Amino acid sequence: DNGSSRVRPPHHVTALAGLAAALGADRIVTGDESDLVAARAAAAGADAVVIIAGYTAEQEGEFIPGDITLGQENSAAPDLSDLPETARESRKRRNFSIGGDRIDLGLPADQRALIDAAAVTGKPVIVVIVAGSAVLVETWHDKADAILQTFYSGMEGGTALARLLLGDTSPSGRLPFTVARDAGDYPPFDRDAVAVTYDYWHGYARLVRDGKPARYAFGHGLSYSCFTTRALTARRRGDAIELTVAVANTGTCAADHVVLLWAEPPGSIDPCWPRRLAAFTRISLAAGETRIAALRVPLASLRWRDPATHAWQLEPGQWRFVIAESAEAPAMQTAILAL
Repeated sequence: DNGSSRVRPPHHVTALAGLAAALGADRIVTGDESDLVAARAAAAGADAVVIIAGYTAEQEGEFIPGDITLGQENSAAPDLSDLPETARESRKRRNFSIGGDRIDLGLPADQRALIDAAAVTGKPVIVVIVAGSAVLVETWHDKADAILQTFYSGMEGGTALARLLLGDTSPSGRLPFTVARDAGDYPPFDRDAVAVTYDYWHGYARLVRDGKPARYAFGHGLSYSCFTTRALTARRRGDAIELTVAVANTGTCAADHVVLLWAEPPGSIDPCWPRRLAAFTRISLAAGETRIAALRVPLASLRWRDPATHAWQLEPGQWRFVIAESAEAPAMQTAILAL
C-alpha cells in the first residue's frame, strides 16, 4: 500500500504467515501463477486451496512513482511562506498531482489462470481478494467455493484471515459497493478525463433502474451463522425516525450481524431512487440469543432537492422502512410511516 493510507507498522502478518501460525508450517504447501503446473500439483495434494488475489499499489492506481512524495518519516514539509503566491501554487502543483486508476475491473489474467488451475483439481477453492474497491468476478466466481474480500487488512491481516477461514470467528462485513456482472453495468468511466458529469442514477439504484441484477449487491455479506428479524417498529420523534427490531441468532455459533435498514419513498416524485440505505447497526449475538437493535434515521437524510425552488423537501406520504439483506434482497420486515 503506497497511497494515502501508507503506514509504517511495527510488524505485519501476511496471509501465509497467519495460516502457518494457525495450522503449522509443515501443513502449508505454496504455489503461484508463475508456474501453473506446479501450482496445480500442489493444489491436487491439498485438502483445500486458498488463493490470495488482488492488486499491487501500481495495479490499483493509488500511487504512481513521481506523482507524490510519501513515506519520508524524517523530512518536514518545505516552508513556502516566503514565496510569492504564484510560486507557492506552482510548487504545490509540482509536488502533488493526480494519481492513477485501474485499467481493468477484473483480476489480472495470470491470477485468473491460477484459479482455473486450482479449480480443475476438484479441491475446495477459497479466493481471497485484496483490493480497495470492487473487483469483477464473473469469469471465475462459479469456480470458487468461497470468496472473501479483505480489502487492505492491516498489520494483523494474516492472523485475522486465518481466524476467519478456520471458523474461530465469523465474517460479518457487508459490501459497501455493488459488484456488477459486467463493467458496462456501471456508469461510463474515462480514466484520462480531467472532469466528468454523472446524472442522478448511479450506484445500486442505476442497476435496479436498468434491470441488471448485480453479481453481489450493495450490502451483501455472509456469515457462518443464521439470523432472523421480527417486530420492526417505527415512530417519528422530533427530526428523526426511531426504529427497533428484534434480531435472533438461530445458528450454532456466536457471530456479529449487521442490520441494514432501507427507506422506500412514496414514489410521487420522478426521478427517485426506489430504495436507499437509511441506517445500519452491528449487533453481537451468541448462538440462540435474541436482542433488540435500535436504529435512527434523521429526516434530513430523506429529503430531496427541488430543482425549481432549490430547497430540500421531504416527500409527503407513506414511507416504507424495510429490513433487507442487500439493496436487491426482499424485505424481511416492513414498517410504514406517514411523513
